[in-house]
Amino acid sequence: MKIILNVLLSCFSFSLSVFGSSTQIDLQTPRGSLIKLDVYNSGMKSVLLLGPGQGCNPRLDMYNAIANEAKDKDFTVVRLYWAYCIIDSQKGNPSDDLSKEKEDFVTALSYVRNELKFTDSNIFIGGKSLGTYVSFAIFESQKSLQGLLMLTPVCTDAETDHKNPKNIFAESYPGLESETRNVLLAQGNADQICNTHHFQDYLNNKGTNFIPLVVRGDHSFGIQNPDGQYNLELKDKNLRAISKWIFTWLR
Repeated sequence: MKIILNVLLSCFSFSLSVFGSSTQIDLQTPRGSLIKLDVYNSGMKSVLLLGPGQGCNPRLDMYNAIANEAKDKDFTVVRLYWAYCIIDSQKGNPSDDLSKEKEDFVTALSYVRNELKFTDSNIFIGGKSLGTYVSFAIFESQKSLQGLLMLTPVCTDAETDHKNPKNIFAESYPGLESETRNVLLAQGNADQICNTHHFQDYLNNKGTNFIPLVVRGDHSFGIQNPDGQYNLELKDKNLRAISKWIFTWLR
């Protein structure tokens, strides 16, 4: 395995608004909670549905970069906002077992199928950080989906022993090692919740359908200058490079 360095639902109600290059959709989950979707590049051949991390900061720089690259590769991109972030963008938290977030994701996936009219042969899903937990669970349960994108997966537990943190990749994503569909995984080499050594150890000797990328950067793919300030130009280059890599392999 080569690691590259640096380079459900039958009906629901919804409304939409247009913001710049994306369309924002409001959906109601079966439990009655509101979620939002940003739909970029409508009408393409394939679609990538993404669940974000735990924080409610939109991080639109990441999703805009992915969507910009996707357009040239005939991909629609759909970005989900968790219901708990809609309820309270400052103090909202996910459910303990992520059952609500899984319902959020399945609601979004149903919209992709029923309203955007994508068939499973052209649907790819994924997420960032917490979103990798949720999208992995959906991917494992729905075998007709085409591929999985895992941005900054959670693979290190530093809480038990800071000097010798535990590799929890297999615990975080039980059964992932048996997957035969394409799985793309990207992490930063300074990510505190996924040590690069743990990332590489888990992926060592996995099949060629596991396609990993390690870039410079932290859990948000950000890179700090010597003075501790983030270098926005380098982060932008990171996100554009990662986006190109994604659509080299999602096909």
